[in-house]
Amino acid sequence: MRKGEYSVYKGITFSSSKSENGKIILRTTGELHEELGFKKCEPFINRQTNELYIGLMEVDLEDITERYRLEVYAYYRGYKFYVILEKDNMIRIVSLDSEGDYRDWNNLGMEQVNKGEFEKWINKSEAEIIEEKIPIVEKPVVKEKERFKFLKNYLGLNIKKETNRKKIIIAILIAVIMAIMITDFCYVPQNMQNSKLTEESFQEEMLGTWKSIDGKYKMKFYNDEDGKLRVAYSKKDKVFSEEYTEFDYAFARFKELEDSDYSYKMDLDIHMEGMKYSVKFSTNGKKLVSNLDEGVVLYK
Repeated sequence: MRKGEYSVYKGITFSSSKSENGKIILRTTGELHEELGFKKCEPFINRQTNELYIGLMEVDLEDITERYRLEVYAYYRGYKFYVILEKDNMIRIVSLDSEGDYRDWNNLGMEQVNKGEFEKWINKSEAEIIEEKIPIVEKPVVKEKERFKFLKNYLGLNIKKETNRKKIIIAILIAVIMAIMITDFCYVPQNMQNSKLTEESFQEEMLGTWKSIDGKYKMKFYNDEDGKLRVAYSKKDKVFSEEYTEFDYAFARFKELEDSDYSYKMDLDIHMEGMKYSVKFSTNGKKLVSNLDEGVVLYK
């Protein structure tokens, strides 16, 4: 079963993901494609698709002719479900908010794995499986000068000709809201002053699912079937759209950063020799922000 992000490079489609430096990581199965620049890696299996990857390489985004996300759905007993795993002749389906409620999922014998989330293993022959190809559109990069100009305009710092009471009031309200949000996150309760993460406490403290208030962003720390810690990051384009996984990597190491309090870095194993996927984040135990999406606050 093919699922997740794919990129077309020199006319060939490969499983892919975007690294923190903006490059595209390509993975090959079956044939190594050394002629294209792939390097052999320690073989590893994608738990969601059962694809066995044998080679990896990084390329510039400009060298990719097409990027898209492939989502897999199953129509089972009159409902549409999201397919998250495949094993032999079985698939694991998860409920969609738009399709039903807990009573329907209980009637189908599904297992509740999280608040509002129900899953079940079913035989492929019991469902109609469909694939949906969703193009990946890169967001435009906002230059610092343009960002500064935006702030000046909306905070009332550059209104020479169009000064009016309404603009000033809106600017003040925006500034106050931003100040409250920043203060709220930076504040650490007194009983948490000494609860910084350590290598020993990292797994216990972070385990679970961290979500944004609108439900569009999710970071999940969980143990796989072998008991190893993994980190998955998923998004929704819109609040009511389907969720897709940005990455799902094994945890490698953890480090506290010295530049500020409650700031850390974790390295994730992408199965490419000498390469790790690094995520910088700050957390006070209840809220978490990272360098993955600017301005997004996750709550546990």
